[in-house]
Amino acid sequence: MCQKGLKVLIAVTLIVSHMLFLVGNVYAEAPSVTLIANPNKTDIYVGSEPTALTAKASGTGLKFKWELQGPGKIEGTGSAIFYYVPDKIEGESAQALITVTVSDDAGQETTETFTFNILAKDMSTPAASPETEKKGMSRTT
Repeated sequence: MCQKGLKVLIAVTLIVSHMLFLVGNVYAEAPSVTLIANPNKTDIYVGSEPTALTAKASGTGLKFKWELQGPGKIEGTGSAIFYYVPDKIEGESAQALITVTVSDDAGQETTETFTFNILAKDMSTPAASPETEKKGMSRTT
């Protein structure tokens, strides 16, 4: 009789433990994610150096899935990748959207997107004028 009661107690304990585990996973918070670019700018120019993107995420057993929509390419896996700006684009500007989807052990997921504005040329540096280019030239006869 005592062994039968012990077996029932163990079975009930296992069932309750399993139910608490399932309830805990159902109500667990979805992972959170923030994208950080280095260098930290959204306007970039064709032919620029690659930009590192890092997904700062919280949760357990995280998996990262990266996608690019627009020109350029991405390389890397895990929580950090590089975005490579194309050497040329059609028109004066384009956009590249990089999305990371982070999922956890409980199957919950969250998504964050970073947008780059790709500009055809750097307008912040003035072009050399013909007068500037002539300076320093010498005439030989």
